[in-house]
Amino acid sequence: MNEAQPDSQMLKGTLPMLILGLLRSGDSYGYQLVEDLRAIGLAQASSGTIYPLIARLEREGAIASYLLSSPSGPARKYYTLTDAGAHELRDTAARWDELCAIVIRALTRPPDPKE
Repeated sequence: MNEAQPDSQMLKGTLPMLILGLLRSGDSYGYQLVEDLRAIGLAQASSGTIYPLIARLEREGAIASYLLSSPSGPARKYYTLTDAGAHELRDTAARWDELCAIVIRALTRPPDPKE
């Protein structure tokens, strides 16, 4: 079965919120975030999209990074949600909920009997 994937414009607006949401569950490194996005249903998630977004979120102070040594190779750069990022996530999720309610109202509105 082919699952419908969000178009790129829908995805562009929600990816930062999704990354912050994943990091709310715990620190992670870039490739794992890509895999986590794929696991929740975003099959088209790619490193080329996610890494620039991670860099932007770090520049904006929503996430912070640190290096952690790895027994199987070089140290990995891990990302953690900052207090500012947690605040941004709460605000963005609230706006998302409001938008979803509006969309549902529009899609479930009964047809105009005059049409």
